[in-house]
Amino acid sequence: NAYFTQATGYSREEALGQNPRLLKSGQTPPDHYRQLWQTLTDGGIWTGEFHNQRKNGSLYWEHAIIGPVRDLNGRIAHFLAIKEDITARRQAEQRLRLAASVFKHAHEGIVVTDTDGLIVEVNDAFSALTGYSREEALGQNPRFLQSGCHDPEFFAALWRTLLAEGLWTGELWNRKKNGELYAEATSISAVHDEAGRVTHYV
Repeated sequence: NAYFTQATGYSREEALGQNPRLLKSGQTPPDHYRQLWQTLTDGGIWTGEFHNQRKNGSLYWEHAIIGPVRDLNGRIAHFLAIKEDITARRQAEQRLRLAASVFKHAHEGIVVTDTDGLIVEVNDAFSALTGYSREEALGQNPRFLQSGCHDPEFFAALWRTLLAEGLWTGELWNRKKNGELYAEATSISAVHDEAGRVTHYV
């Protein structure tokens, strides 16, 4: 159909009479195809993903549902494949995995709050820095770390800058769980959604 042409770059005329291996990129493991054909020859419906190649040589991911179509005598006459290009989704998942890895393995303490200022996530470095576990920090306002060394005007100026510019950088004196004071270089950034609304602070 037209979606196939759009996704693969092959016209209807170029595709008709071809074997679907026309799209093979060499990136999908051979065992994947063996399982597919075993399912189909057993009369079942196969669902899975392929890493295929378009006519122009670019690679793309597709999700496929493939099943046999039987004639009036019950014999398999055709195979029907319903396919969807999921390249953008796979790339987004990869970016999420990378971001999660950076978050977990960063040497700097990272705190994520919602717009009410309540902590929704921290990384391991935060716990090592402050002495507070993730469970102890979740749901708290970061002010639970305050040392008392800064006056209210300091935090008012911080928030004015953050709300106006979406970023504040500076130094804070905070207090660890064991009561020890420590100085930290801090940057606080606003995170926006597609509509430009602030959803979190990092």
